[in-house]
Amino acid sequence: MPDIHESIPPAAKYILELTTQHQLDNSEQDRDLQGFWVSKKFLWTWNPPWFFARGVIQDQAALLWSLRAARELGIGPKIWSDWANQVFVPTGYDKARGQEAIIGFKGATTTNIVMPMLYPFYFLATISGEDPLVQPTYVNVSQSKDVDYVFNRGWAACVAARAGHGDEALVKLRRLTEEKEALIDD
Repeated sequence: MPDIHESIPPAAKYILELTTQHQLDNSEQDRDLQGFWVSKKFLWTWNPPWFFARGVIQDQAALLWSLRAARELGIGPKIWSDWANQVFVPTGYDKARGQEAIIGFKGATTTNIVMPMLYPFYFLATISGEDPLVQPTYVNVSQSKDVDYVFNRGWAACVAARAGHGDEALVKLRRLTEEKEALIDD
């Protein structure tokens, strides 16, 4: 059986190396976080209060995925292999539930929890379903008003299924086809 690494075209490896380097160029090792990598990109939120945010979960998950893929394929400098274990995943303590959960960005509160918080779990698979952060984050996300937004209902069903909540996933999918609900976002 051929080695999977040999079947990856050189151009794909080159693109992975360039994009990983680009992500690192737009990140920094944060002294406040014991040298973990945090994106330098700032996010301006649309919902008050308006502020800038660092370490946005989507950026963090993408960097984590890229460094792990580069390590697996032997691409880039050897130090990338170590850095794959040093990517900041923003978490916060949910006082109401007494447990840690994934949050949107460095310094966010659990009230900022929306669908993208599970992006590294449901899309990139950089966090496994067994990770102790997944279920509390899922509970927070599923109780968010963000799930009611038409676009997010499909994602919510996928996340529910991947998190082991099949009955809940089916309910969310059925809501997509209800006649009284719009299937497009005006």
